[in-house]
Amino acid sequence: MTDVGVEAGRETPIARFEPVAGVVHTLFLLFIIAAIAVVGYFSIYRQSAGRNPNRIIFYLTTMAWEWLIFGYVYWGLRRRGKSLKNVAGRSWKAVPDFLMDVAIAFGSWIAAIIADAGALVTYNTADFSVAAERFGILVLTPTQLLRKAKP
Repeated sequence: MTDVGVEAGRETPIARFEPVAGVVHTLFLLFIIAAIAVVGYFSIYRQSAGRNPNRIIFYLTTMAWEWLIFGYVYWGLRRRGKSLKNVAGRSWKAVPDFLMDVAIAFGSWIAAIIADAGALVTYNTADFSVAAERFGILVLTPTQLLRKAKP
């Protein structure tokens, strides 16, 4: 038996609430994400509203960043003999499994809307449409989705 949790080429079974990466690996990941967020926060002030930034370059660099983060996480999983199933969970075996994932996604969506509303209160903006114009963001609420769905 090796110390990375792999026996005879087979991955360890998925256990609930087991560490899937080392503490140093996780802390470094959080540090890098926080550093990029801080740099992004301060660099936003250098962009002027009149200038039209190249969106394709922005999207390509964002995709590259996301893939680098994914690769780093995957590398940390493999170092411990784990797979993406240890993070994502087991596959759906019945309809209730699918419905549970839908419920979790819906709850996350509602939490994001609440966080957006909190940010708007911080900026003393009571109306989502005013915030969208002021900050150039799109807040998808159920009401806005219904408005967009109408022909």
